[in-house]
Amino acid sequence: MPEQSPSQLINDWVANAEKANPNNAKTIATTIANLYTTNGVLCATEGIIAGRSNILADYEGQFGFGWVLTGITNQSPINQINQDWAWANGQWTGTVPNPNSNPPVKEPTTLQLQGCWSILFVNQGTSTQPNWLIQQHTIVTNPVPPDPLAPPQSAR
Repeated sequence: MPEQSPSQLINDWVANAEKANPNNAKTIATTIANLYTTNGVLCATEGIIAGRSNILADYEGQFGFGWVLTGITNQSPINQINQDWAWANGQWTGTVPNPNSNPPVKEPTTLQLQGCWSILFVNQGTSTQPNWLIQQHTIVTNPVPPDPLAPPQSAR
């Protein structure tokens, strides 16, 4: 279904990312990758990922590993450049399994993540049938430092 506005595109991206888990990683990654242009670029912590098929593979790997989006905010409203271009930015929160649990445990602990994002949107539809897609997306990740007053995760 064509994306009617940049706001709707963000809402669809978030709704799908929040449903992602290792069991549905490929399906969700495919749905999200289809929100990008065929030559879209994702600049993420793991590097610069160019092209929809590579973006799909990256999201499938991230969701398959257990990355979970827990929240997203817009820092600014959608900034319309003209009828075919717009941009937005904001912050996000999430979790990921801790691959370096010490000592190793049966149930892996999770790391809290946070970061910021920015998106450049392009309308590849017509004036009567818009189709907003992501041309360039940057996701910056900043691990949340542990709370020194919190009990160890094994005690939670």
